[in-house]
Amino acid sequence: MIILPYTMGKTVMASGKKKRWISPAMWLRYGLLAFILIYITYIGVMHQREQTVFPPVDALCPFGGLESLYSILFHGQYLNRIFISSFILLGITVILVFISGRSFCGWICPLGTLQGIMGGIGRRITKRKFPLSLKTDRPIRYLRYPILVVFTVGAWIGGKLLIRPYDPWVAYMHLSNFADTIDEFPIGLAILVSTLIMSLFIPRFFCRYLCPMGVFLGILDRVSAFRLERNRDTCINCMLCDKKCPVGIPVESMTVIDRVECLSCGECVPVCPVPDTLYFTLAKKRLVTPIALGVMVIVVFFGVIGLTKALGVYKSTSPSVKEMLMTGTISADEIKGYMTLDDVTQLFAIPIDTLYARLSVDPSIVPSNTKLKEIKSVLKNDFEADSVREVVSRILSESMTKPPEESSDLPSPQSIRGTQTIREVAVQFDIPLNELYRELDLDSLAIPPDTPCRDIKNLAGDEYHTTAVRRAVERILKN
Repeated sequence: MIILPYTMGKTVMASGKKKRWISPAMWLRYGLLAFILIYITYIGVMHQREQTVFPPVDALCPFGGLESLYSILFHGQYLNRIFISSFILLGITVILVFISGRSFCGWICPLGTLQGIMGGIGRRITKRKFPLSLKTDRPIRYLRYPILVVFTVGAWIGGKLLIRPYDPWVAYMHLSNFADTIDEFPIGLAILVSTLIMSLFIPRFFCRYLCPMGVFLGILDRVSAFRLERNRDTCINCMLCDKKCPVGIPVESMTVIDRVECLSCGECVPVCPVPDTLYFTLAKKRLVTPIALGVMVIVVFFGVIGLTKALGVYKSTSPSVKEMLMTGTISADEIKGYMTLDDVTQLFAIPIDTLYARLSVDPSIVPSNTKLKEIKSVLKNDFEADSVREVVSRILSESMTKPPEESSDLPSPQSIRGTQTIREVAVQFDIPLNELYRELDLDSLAIPPDTPCRDIKNLAGDEYHTTAVRRAVERILKN
């Protein structure tokens, strides 16, 4: 005997065996969640390898836009690690709240997907959920409110991403470099592991009790035109909706489903055995089916990202050192952890010896081609890129307030730029071309005089960056 359901997502009886038929809307949702999780994981892995090409995790999270909101409004600058992409994503999630509730949480969020996967594994192993009692559950859910306030206001006051060391998603996106994850994000990693373990027994554990972004969207959802409703007159109180809800909402007992907690995932709608008993409304009209909801989320989310990229507005990565040199004026705030000490000297025309001395770093221990974020592991201390930013900022400030020295006919070797050719450097400093070649230990036949300084390394080796030319000119002028 085969009994086909009259609504999507029911149990199908075939030859006496029960099979769960997944509705098209849920296939769409699962496919979208899987795609985003896989893609964003790939971005996280590749960012650890090519940091100027692939965006950091902070640029892909709307909560970063909320953390940096005060800074951009009142100081006109982003917090470190934040890009305009964070604000665009924040704007998208807010738009989605007003037209589709917390659909970002239910249809997009990759951390929610990880928890959902663990919840599915848990149900297969234990064959049941382990919900907390109402007396325990409700008070714990209020933890998200102080978490939201502390980390948002803390970022506004402190001027940095306060939540970052504790963020399980940041830890996840650094897992491909596991040693650094343990070193930089031990608490975030512990929260990630704990969240995934707890999600085996309590689905969406982090979403329910800890997520500050989720509760922020939940607060906005109170004034949304979108809602999930239940028809009390046709409801048969089978409680299938309660069992299906990933965040444990007692759907069966509500007329308008809890707008702070509901993820707008649509899981409960297709399992309802009575047509039109559970339904989404937009501006009080029954116009939205779960599959229409999914299509709307996809169009808005990817449409806005695609449009802002086409307009050249969407930016999620730092410019390369070459691009920064071409832009002209550069501030110390633009120094990034992926840069090397050589990059810093090139960007700000600071002698490498001065930089080492001001940072109290031994050049015999930390080579000049060491990335700033790796210096901490080399020195085994708490060295941060912020230290370099502060030192460079002080040096630049001192140079601006320093009394003018006696005029000199020759500019400083630190003014040499990578775009200058070897010949132009020799002419600028009135140095015989053959003497400059001899000091650089280069062959003029192999490396033509019209070669830009920044390109010498492509022909003669990585040690021949622009800083090497500056040092050679310094030695010649001293002699």
